[in-house]
Formats: sequence, structure tokens, C-alpha cells
Amino acid sequence: MLQYVKKKSLITTMEIDNSHNILIVDDKPENLLTLRAILEDLPVNIISTTSSKDALILLLQHEFALVILDVLMPEMSGFEVGQLMKRYEKTKYIPIIYITALKDGQEYKFKGYEVGAVDYLIKPVDPLILRNKVKVFLSLYMQRKELVVLTQRLAKSEEKYRKLIETTIDAVFITDTDTGVIIDANQQAENMIGFPKEKIIGMHQENLYLVNEKERYEQMLMDIVEGKKHIHSALSVVHRSGRSKSVDVYSSVFELDGKMVMASFFRDTTETKETKEALIKKNTYLENILNTFTDMAIIAADLNFNILYYNPIAESMFGCTIKCLKELKLTDIYNIINSSNIDFNKAIEILKKNAVYTFTVEYKQEQSHHLLINAKLTAIRDNNNKMAGYLLICNEITPHITQKNSLDK
Repeated sequence: MLQYVKKKSLITTMEIDNSHNILIVDDKPENLLTLRAILEDLPVNIISTTSSKDALILLLQHEFALVILDVLMPEMSGFEVGQLMKRYEKTKYIPIIYITALKDGQEYKFKGYEVGAVDYLIKPVDPLILRNKVKVFLSLYMQRKELVVLTQRLAKSEEKYRKLIETTIDAVFITDTDTGVIIDANQQAENMIGFPKEKIIGMHQENLYLVNEKERYEQMLMDIVEGKKHIHSALSVVHRSGRSKSVDVYSSVFELDGKMVMASFFRDTTETKETKEALIKKNTYLENILNTFTDMAIIAADLNFNILYYNPIAESMFGCTIKCLKELKLTDIYNIINSSNIDFNKAIEILKKNAVYTFTVEYKQEQSHHLLINAKLTAIRDNNNKMAGYLLICNEITPHITQKNSLDK
């Protein structure tokens, strides 16, 4: 409840829950009582005062939906109060209803409108007219309040939206689903295609892609419009310079400012694709080299001992088909060559110390051939010298041992 106490003027208030403030200013207390009686059943909080100066203080301290102001008052006229209200941002838009006892008040009406009056009434005031006018102004006030709240919410939503698309590492294009025209983009989008944002907005999104991929884009847009919530596609976009870039595109549809739009997140995969292609070439080159070894079985496994690579000699040495090797683990190789004397856990501990575990075994093939195998188990390490897998190299030394035995004899 508003409280304001002064000896020289009469200020009265009335508290109504969930209401709005109306200020009534008249130097005659009996007029204040009359106006209060007319408005008392409306959902408003009525604050009244007999002093123009106190009215200004109240207006600056509190928020009001409407001011009902007497024109003729001793210390300061209602027009002067209105002029002062227009000087302050807090009070300049508060509507004023001027009330005067003068019958011929045409000149005062014009004066009132000049200083911000929105209405003008002649005493004695018609209760029905006053109540209806107050209801209209109260409704307008509530609408303004709702508009302020809505504007604040929209501003916050816009801020969140802008932060979302500007902080992502992906290039973002917002497209009108009806026309396919780009209506917004982020900084990453500018970097990806080499055009400033003002040039990107207004472009048709199909112009982002290579000519031979425009049909794929149109199909993607059609799928989204027909109800698919999320679309993922691998496409190529064209930079301003003419070079193409490989991108992964993730698109979805949502409502923005009352219309359906498509948000497309483009992630540049050019470097990844080139790296992958180079890695495939490198792996193929290394595999071709390893496959040329005719007397050495080579098997590579990950940290879980799943076999990732083996050369043809490994298949022939251990008498196992390619399908068989794919289903085995590195630990199974020890069982195949019947190496019960090998402490596998000890071997792993040695590898962790950057050493190589070497052993020799005698392996009996299915055709009853006995092979002497010199084996080395070593760790595969990454660029940070961290273990990434295991490499088993098996070299048959049977001919060498036979020759040595012959020479010894």
C-alpha cells in the first residue's frame, strides 16, 4: 500500500489486490470523495491528493495507469502539472483526464490537449462517462504492460537465438521453407562460402551447392517440408573463390516469427575427408609393403587383442583362413601355436616398459610338419608414446636351424 503523509495537503490511498494505480488530483477534498465513490468498484488502487506538488512527487515515486487532474488549483494549475510530467521519461506517457468547472471550456480544452491531455470533462462529472473512460484507459494500460513483457521476452529469445548460432563451430543458414531463400546466417557461414552476411541473406540456398548436387538439396528440402524432422546429408558447397568444400549438413524445421524455417548446420569435413583419403592411401601403401614379406607373418591387434591386420604369410603359417583370423583375438594365436611356455601377462608388462618380448616356439602344423618360429611381441604406440595396440611378428627359422645342424655335424 502506498503511504505518504503531509500536513499541508490531504493524500489518501486505497489498497486493492491485483489492481493498478490511478492518481486523482483536486484541491477540494469533497471532489476527491465524489470521484472515489464513482470509481470505487473498479479494479484499481486509487491515490488522491489535494496538492499539485505532492502529485508530482507521487508520480515520480510510483507507477500510474492514469491521472485525473483538476485544471484550476491554487499552487499550480493542472496544465502546469501536465507540462512538468512531459519533461520526465517516467511520466511523459501517462494519460491525463482534465476536469474543470468552467462551462465554456473550449479554450481550456485546446490548452489541455497541447500539454498532453487525452480527454477533458466538465463538472459535474457524469459517473457513467467517467467510469467508461477509466475502463478504456485501464485496458490500454494493461495492453501496454503486456506488450512490454512480450517485447522483453522476444528480446531475450532473440539474444539466446543469436548466441546459439554465433557460438557454434558450424556454419548456420536459416532458410524460408516456402521459398528456399536464406533469411539469416552466422559468422561461420561467411567464412565457409566467402560472402558477407548481407550478401548471403537473400540468396537461394541451392546456390550454395555444386551444380550436380542441387537435386540432392531439393530432395532434402522436400523431405523436411513433408514432415521429416531431421535430415543429415553429405554435400559439397562452393566458396566464393570457386573451390569446393565437403560438408556434413544437419537440417531441421522450426517456427520463427510465425513462419516455418529450416535451420541447416554445415560442418566443414574437407580436411577430415582429405586426411582420411591420405590415410587410406598410406595404409594401402604400408599393407602392400607388409604383404611382400614371404617369410614373416605379421599380425596387428588393438588393446583389446582384436586382430586388425594380418598378411598372407600369417594365414599360411598358422593354417587358418582369412575368415578364421578375423574372428580370432591375438591371445588365440598363442593357443594355435601351442605355446604353453609363454607367460602372456608377463609379456604385456614388458611391453608397457617400452621393451620387446621375444620367444621361440615349435609349432606343429596340421600336416604334421614341425615349424620353429622366432616371435616378437611389441607395442604399437601413438604420437604421444601411448600404447595403442600390439604387433606380433613371427619368422620361421626351421631352414636356418636345419642348415646350422648340418654344418655342426
